[in-house]
Amino acid sequence: MNENNCPENREEQFDTLWDGLLAFLNTLPKEAVKMLNIPKYKKMLFTAARLKDILAAAGESGRIDVDFIEEFNAGVVTAEASSLTVCEPRLFSELLADVDNFEVYPLTNGNVKIDFTFQSVTKIIG
Repeated sequence: MNENNCPENREEQFDTLWDGLLAFLNTLPKEAVKMLNIPKYKKMLFTAARLKDILAAAGESGRIDVDFIEEFNAGVVTAEASSLTVCEPRLFSELLADVDNFEVYPLTNGNVKIDFTFQSVTKIIG
């Protein structure tokens, strides 16, 4: 009887072929699969809602945008208003505790722009 027909040898050949196939697949370039970082995204939405409340308490009706910048894996909550008055400093400082970067700067149209930046809004899976 030929040794190649023995079941033990076929299993060994299959294992060798399988190992080789897995090794080859591991050399192929992989596209990173990203998923929304839900806790970070919730913080962004909470920040936008709280910022809206802060502006409303000061009598402002500014526009608030929530955006994602894919190239930097960052989320941004932006508000533009005619002024920024913080009536509740403690609430505002609690808001800042969750952000990675905070900026306030004047615009040429006389308004103030406020940015809250969140890093790692998506995470790589797999």
